[in-house]
Amino acid sequence: MENCLVWGVGKIGSSSVLKDILSQKYHVRAYCDSSMNGGEIINGLKVIGIDEIDRFIKDEQITVILIAALNKDIIKSIRESIVEKITANIRILELYDSELDSMENLYLSNVHKAMKFQWDVNFANQSKVWVANLISEIEYWTDAYCKTQGTFLTPYIENTNFTTYYPEYKEFAAQLKENALILDIGGGIVSKLGCNTDQGCLLQIRTIDPLAYWYNQFLPMDISESKKCQFGLFEFIADFYHKESVDGIVINNALDHCIDPFKSILECLYILKTNSQMGLLHRRAEAVYEKYSGLHRWNIDYNTKDHFIIWNQHHAINVTEALREIAEINLTHSEESLPREKQIIKIEIKKKNNFELEQFVDIKEERYFLASLLEHLMKYYAENDISHIYQKMHSL
Repeated sequence: MENCLVWGVGKIGSSSVLKDILSQKYHVRAYCDSSMNGGEIINGLKVIGIDEIDRFIKDEQITVILIAALNKDIIKSIRESIVEKITANIRILELYDSELDSMENLYLSNVHKAMKFQWDVNFANQSKVWVANLISEIEYWTDAYCKTQGTFLTPYIENTNFTTYYPEYKEFAAQLKENALILDIGGGIVSKLGCNTDQGCLLQIRTIDPLAYWYNQFLPMDISESKKCQFGLFEFIADFYHKESVDGIVINNALDHCIDPFKSILECLYILKTNSQMGLLHRRAEAVYEKYSGLHRWNIDYNTKDHFIIWNQHHAINVTEALREIAEINLTHSEESLPREKQIIKIEIKKKNNFELEQFVDIKEERYFLASLLEHLMKYYAENDISHIYQKMHSL
């Protein structure tokens, strides 16, 4: 194996999973970061100061440097530093090069072979992580809005057809009836789903998100109430909607953001009418793809039988097996030969039987889950300065 150095120790660069992915092909020997003097330890490896990088590369016979950054200007700056500081002949990789895709596919394959299925999510601990990363999601959308002055939202606001942006849902839409209530959970600022189907049915579309009160500040003042995002929590959606009251649920690239995604699916099925469907579209193993940064904490994935599985470094569950008595699950996916960015999973979950949440969830613990979540929220906003977010939003 060749020796490799990772340049950049931000959330992605310092991720242990990035090191594990690189280890499929390289010996990761150290880290480097222009803003650090060196000497620190990350993932058991030393951070090399920029002034000693040339000597270290020669001594350790480093042949590859991975630039662990996403911003184009930062990548350009690092490349310039490499040219300036390093005299050896070095091959440079970036995070989403095809070579990284191949290593990540191999990593996923090896993880699956060793996977142990157990699901005992510590809700209090996981909610703490979730709360700490909510601001990163708000920052993402604030930056996206600022770059375009919000013009990227206009096509979604004006869209009237259910499948304009999601043709994958044509079969899903064909089964819906007039005035059907559809929840777009985790839909972001505004749903991309229009309220009309190709069959001529007019639907009720509701966008549900825990950040609804933030997101609605991005929307035009004169937007209709039906287009505004409504507050709701995945894990407690049955506290917002009655049992068997919803005709369809759509979740697009949002289940991986949950505190407990399996509990979230159960809650969704509880409020879904019998014989109705949930539709899910996600990038395969998004948490690994994003190196467990921000809210990306779970991998939506499949096994060799095309069963629906959810996993991270500590937990895994075969959802197809766990829900076989109450739901029929059909999963399709793109070829693994595609770039990781384009590896998509489509999941259809049809509710077969009515059930009680108590069959799967300890209802008495719910009050403690909510209490811990509220405590983490209050503690985070008391201890952290988020004034820069308010300043950005007020300038919009």
